[in-house]
Amino acid sequence: MSRSCPVRREQSTALSRRNLLKEKSPVWGILLLLCIGLTATGLLAKESNTPSYFGVPAPDQPSGPGWDRTKNTALVPVSNLEDAGFDWLQRHQDILALEKSLRPKIVLIGDSITHFWGGLPEGHIQNGPESWQKTFGNRAVLNLGFAWDRTQNVLWRLDHGEFDTIRPKTAVVNIGMNNFIATANARSNSPQEVAQAIVAICDRIRAKSFQTRIIVMGVFPTGQEATHETRAPINELNALLAKAFFGKTGIVFLDIGKQFLNTDGSLNPELMLDGIHPSEKGYELWGKALQQAGAFTE
Repeated sequence: MSRSCPVRREQSTALSRRNLLKEKSPVWGILLLLCIGLTATGLLAKESNTPSYFGVPAPDQPSGPGWDRTKNTALVPVSNLEDAGFDWLQRHQDILALEKSLRPKIVLIGDSITHFWGGLPEGHIQNGPESWQKTFGNRAVLNLGFAWDRTQNVLWRLDHGEFDTIRPKTAVVNIGMNNFIATANARSNSPQEVAQAIVAICDRIRAKSFQTRIIVMGVFPTGQEATHETRAPINELNALLAKAFFGKTGIVFLDIGKQFLNTDGSLNPELMLDGIHPSEKGYELWGKALQQAGAFTE
């Protein structure tokens, strides 16, 4: 979604890539002048690592701190970058208030995949309310999922009060998919950059609540077909996370991605609604995996 995300359900899963300017003119003088003009405005500058997934176009003229290539932008805390159809800052404030009153035993942190499951604070979209109830029952659970969030957004939230006043038994982290999506507001990140940021998120949580057991989820597969462009970076990221957290005290890496797939590698439509977000059955699968991983151990 993390929309995760793009994160909106209505987004298409059709692939689209921005084509570089390839037009040729028989008039070389005109072509030369055109190239000079385009180069001056940056339109011919080659953009690397800017794929377009699920109908979200890679920007023609990226700019701003979200496109800084001199640093790992996945590690630089920033508030909401995208319009995900809800009040991002208000949800943040609602979470700060709930942390003081709910005293959660379990906290889920992530993007739209977490956000749209259910629980408190109540989301504008709920794809798995029945499986949420079946999974968590009457346990005190707080949903820190934000549609369209990237790792840098989670870091900002942790630096601005989230997790300050709570000491849950378990924290489930499921973030990173949106980092592979370039928009006008942020470039896409490499698997290595995203892995570093997820490690930083876990470090923030451990610093705030050392006794909290962290379950880091492998990013779920996205895109209907096995050849979808997101699959390779997600697989590479998950391999890096498995290595980074191997043998780490208090942190478990849990990758259930293959359970969402058919034998040919395509997404099982009964488990994924739109190539991104789980259905009730998909969320139920996730809930069972959390239970088997000891997420609810008192």
